Amino acid sequence: MALIKFSAAVSEARGSIGGIVFSRNAGGAYMRTRTTPVHPNSLLQAQAKSLFSAAVNTFTNTLSAGERTAWKSYASVVPYTDVFGATRYYSGQQRYVQAYVAAVNAGKSVLSVATAPTTMTEAENVEMSTVSITQGAAVADGTLTFTNTLAPSDVEAGDLLLLHVGSPVTPAKTYFKGPYRFADVSTFAAGDAYPDVTIVDPYSRDCAAGMFIPCQWRIVKADNRVSPVTRAILLVGAYAGA
Repeated sequence: MALIKFSAAVSEARGSIGGIVFSRNAGGAYMRTRTTPVHPNSLLQAQAKSLFSAAVNTFTNTLSAGERTAWKSYASVVPYTDVFGATRYYSGQQRYVQAYVAAVNAGKSVLSVATAPTTMTEAENVEMSTVSITQGAAVADGTLTFTNTLAPSDVEAGDLLLLHVGSPVTPAKTYFKGPYRFADVSTFAAGDAYPDVTIVDPYSRDCAAGMFIPCQWRIVKADNRVSPVTRAILLVGAYAGA
């Protein structure tokens, strides 16, 4: 791995070119040889590929021209921030695929996703600064309970919270990119605080107090807005029940 000192001509680099990957960590900018990840072709991987393929096919061959135009219009006014901190915009198809996949994972009707959001903002995410995890059973097992006392700033009855978890990490770990596995979906009621979510660990692990588990979550609004992903590494606490 080589460190990089940028000049006035090039101030930042991300991504890969010619087999070299450019990135940045706490030590500064660096580049490394690009590696090709192993694809185990597992059942979950096949299901994920099939879901994205179905989303693209539906956008291309099922939605009407007017519906595709509506998604393009929505995408054109909902920005995101790239790795350089610049404002960018997804295409209408990319926004549709995002909503389609979230809808399927949340158990919503795929047919309802054809309608583009009329509110031209992304769904606001949940305030998660007080989230904690406790064991969901008296003995160490694969059951976890996620709790929080804060109320979301933008909550309507029927809003959905999608929760994903990753593999346990060490206490020194401050960031976990993935992979994450879908764990559960929870439904909001208007004015409620973030609801407790009790899940069975999707990795079928024996979870115990003291473990650090990466988690990510996002909100799916009734009008198909999907919030940005929020990630945190949470400490598993002792069993909170009787």
